[in-house]
Amino acid sequence: MKKKIFLFICILLFTTACSDYKELENLAYVTSIGIDYINDEYNVTYEILNSKKGNNKVVFESYTVDATDKSISNAFLKAAEETKLYPYFAHTVLLLIDENVAKEKLEEINDFIIRENEVREFFYFCVTKNAKETLNTKNEENPVVANAVKNQLEINKYSKNEFHSLTFDQFINNIENFNFDNAIPYVSIDNDKVEVDKMVTFKNYKLVDFLDKNHSYIYNLFKENDAKYYIAQEFSDKIINAGVVFSKKEIDIKDNKININILAYGEIINNETDFNMKNSNDDTAAYLNYERNIIEVVNTKECQ
Repeated sequence: MKKKIFLFICILLFTTACSDYKELENLAYVTSIGIDYINDEYNVTYEILNSKKGNNKVVFESYTVDATDKSISNAFLKAAEETKLYPYFAHTVLLLIDENVAKEKLEEINDFIIRENEVREFFYFCVTKNAKETLNTKNEENPVVANAVKNQLEINKYSKNEFHSLTFDQFINNIENFNFDNAIPYVSIDNDKVEVDKMVTFKNYKLVDFLDKNHSYIYNLFKENDAKYYIAQEFSDKIINAGVVFSKKEIDIKDNKININILAYGEIINNETDFNMKNSNDDTAAYLNYERNIIEVVNTKECQ
């Protein structure tokens, strides 16, 4: 009797399948989602990965589909129908919204996304002028817009530190749980290429202002822990490259004046000059110039 029961269980395991199982070739891998709000209607764009073989390697490109409706949920459904496949969001890396959504409809978008089981919330979150147009700005160098934006954000995070990036879930968490205001990157089109070139600030769910690169840097200087800035200083046609880390920031308001104190430390990354950094007498001039450079950078970026 036990053998029969065991055999029956084995048959069930090997002859049944998951109800939500989808064949790989029936999936549309959505790598970006774009949402525009124009003339009282939502336009939803999916950027979908498409692989092809060439020169003994697999090359990834992308194409887009889009749909429009007065309801955000219906716009998503119609865009899914345009794919002719089953939209798969597990690898989505970017959510782009236009300025109209950022100013008027972001809270509604959030309500939809948190209730939509198929869409995860861990993608990068950016604003653009027109999401559909941006997601169709591809070239041979950057055939997938999601990857082009993601690469810029991640390179910036570990080097330039000009922009502060957030995933969508971090953005919402800052509002709902900490009552923090947010700033996220803005994606523009420059010479037929996508470029992260500024930031936008939010008060709760509404876009309130734009920050250029200089102001974005100042924002990051005080927002990020251990914000880093790179300086290339020239001495007699030769370069010293240094990385400066602003590790401690204090802001104090006294007598109607804002006092900012910054503790910074740095390291020499590359030295093409004849300065001997181990000799305090030899590198005094270099360090004095670096000190002036840092002060000028902070003052200039703050005042512009």
